[in-house]
Amino acid sequence: MKKYVKFNNFWWELENGFVCNRVGGRHAYDPEFDGPIVEAESFEDLDWSCLIKPDSKCGWLSPDGRFYGCGYSDHADVADLYFKKSERELEDEGWVKISMSCFTHELSWYNTKLMVTEAQRIVLEKMGLKVDPDVCELVTPTVGGGNA
Repeated sequence: MKKYVKFNNFWWELENGFVCNRVGGRHAYDPEFDGPIVEAESFEDLDWSCLIKPDSKCGWLSPDGRFYGCGYSDHADVADLYFKKSERELEDEGWVKISMSCFTHELSWYNTKLMVTEAQRIVLEKMGLKVDPDVCELVTPTVGGGNA
């Protein structure tokens, strides 16, 4: 079993006086600022619900219209660690990725098929995002496209 600690709302592996993230970044371990230590076999076995930020404007929108907010650049981590799928898999299953431009701070949405369900259209429009019927097809959701 490896030891992990949550720092800045993200899991880090505790190793020889340092904490290391899952791609090799590290910093000195300071128990005063870092969270409690937990044991797990790997990063994938940890509870990654800490990545979900309901008040965020960015995130993932399931085919049944449930929004899973995330940090500005956390879409890939949420897909991989929380949903246990790639971004492309979520998009291919009808999920919509909602992002914000780092230059204009404007929201936009995307999925690989340019199709949204009625539930997604309602949420997108409540967020102020346009769903253009000339560009995007409204579809009926398929089974299995919304449960975390």
